[in-house]
Amino acid sequence: MTRIGISKILFLLGIMVALSFAFIVTIEVNAQNQFSTDIADRLKQQGVPVKQVATINRLPYEIEIALQSSSNDSHLSVEDNWFMQLARREATFAYRISTRLKSFKLTVYNANNELIYSTQTYLYPQDLDQQIEVKSPTVDAQKAKEIVVSQLQLGGLALDKLVVNSDGAVGSGGQVLVIHVSGENLEAVNGSLPNFLGSLFRILDIGNAEYGTYIVLCHLRVSDGKGEVLLDYVKDVESGSTQWTSVQGLYNDWFPKPSGSNRATPASTPLAPQDAYPAPLTSDETTGDMSSQNAAPNPYP
Repeated sequence: MTRIGISKILFLLGIMVALSFAFIVTIEVNAQNQFSTDIADRLKQQGVPVKQVATINRLPYEIEIALQSSSNDSHLSVEDNWFMQLARREATFAYRISTRLKSFKLTVYNANNELIYSTQTYLYPQDLDQQIEVKSPTVDAQKAKEIVVSQLQLGGLALDKLVVNSDGAVGSGGQVLVIHVSGENLEAVNGSLPNFLGSLFRILDIGNAEYGTYIVLCHLRVSDGKGEVLLDYVKDVESGSTQWTSVQGLYNDWFPKPSGSNRATPASTPLAPQDAYPAPLTSDETTGDMSSQNAAPNPYP
């Protein structure tokens, strides 16, 4: 074969390789675009106020989930706790079941379109919530509700609402526990909260293994007699991440404590973009946000 013939063959092979690479890239880009659309649609179906789900980077694949808060200032609203945990869960589950997501940025904007929260979470195959086997509960929702009610130590608190629903995240067969309790005032609530929270955290810690439930999310709201929310607490049981808002003066010995510390110190709500992972633990009197993807979930809380 002549040198010219060899050159033509190499040229054609080069074109074929380039076309194949372009084809693969196009498929991957389309898949990523579809993923962003799918996760936004799933969150909206769960009532989450999504502004957008956008691709930050193609390789490695990173997205931003932007949420709309009803807040008019630099603080998150009470409802944001629940919405933010649902967004985190959708992104985490997407990594487990399909798209190989390297990281996701979660941002929240207030009613004035001002950024009031931003954090970035990196996902790794060795993360605890990536290792957990997806399964189904062995007891139905009604039985799970009866089990939780029987184990709660309400004390002087009134049980206003307790429901067990199916988790809306794709690929999850889990149950979502929603509890609303109330007391006459802050003092009365503080008197019952230690035993109540202890019993609730115990359920979240051992209930699935001991009773056959499969609670993966818990949303607790504590109010006073006037309807003011004293504590709004959301926990992803599988990953161990928590998000909460509480009023000053509320019993707070349940707050996560840094190693070697004798005082409870909740993680603050960041008001500026944060890229470090995991986020450093800092103090704040009213809000908390703690993610622990690389560590085993701590049941307290």
